[in-house]
Amino acid sequence: MAFLMVNLDDPRDCRRGLEMLWRMVQGGRGPGPMGPQRGPRGEMCGGPRPGPGPGGPPWGGPRRGPGPGWMPPAPPAVDDPRDLPLGQKLRLIRRRGMWTHLLAIARLSDAPRSLTEWDEAIGLQPNKMRSLKAIMAKLEKRLGLSLLVPAAGADPDAAGNPRYVMPPRVRKKILELAGDE
Repeated sequence: MAFLMVNLDDPRDCRRGLEMLWRMVQGGRGPGPMGPQRGPRGEMCGGPRPGPGPGGPPWGGPRRGPGPGWMPPAPPAVDDPRDLPLGQKLRLIRRRGMWTHLLAIARLSDAPRSLTEWDEAIGLQPNKMRSLKAIMAKLEKRLGLSLLVPAAGADPDAAGNPRYVMPPRVRKKILELAGDE
């Protein structure tokens, strides 16, 4: 038995998985939901097979509608997660373990804090916020989002580290999604 592994957070991977399933349901015939494809040597794959009548089955029988396992093609997915609205971006993050920490940050006052001060404020182990900030940076880059930004005009802490704040728009949306507002 074959297994299909799909990253559900990646729209392109989901679309490729749907195409593979479509081809399996069609028994290797038909172009699939995304149209004809090119094979490894550049030849056209999928599409109608030669037979009597344009686009008809190769054995010449009557053309029938979709079978019992037929699903309509998937709606066009957003290829770039940066194009999603803020609420959908935060819903993607909500499925991760990062959400509890973002929610704790959003529930605190909007006073600027250094990463060490954030550790103390939300009850984390020392230097845990540095790891979380690194994970946040990856998500921020992938989603085109800013979760913690350097505070403008705030003095550095005693060790000389910059202080960060959560942008008000992001804070408000996180609290809305959590039902706190």
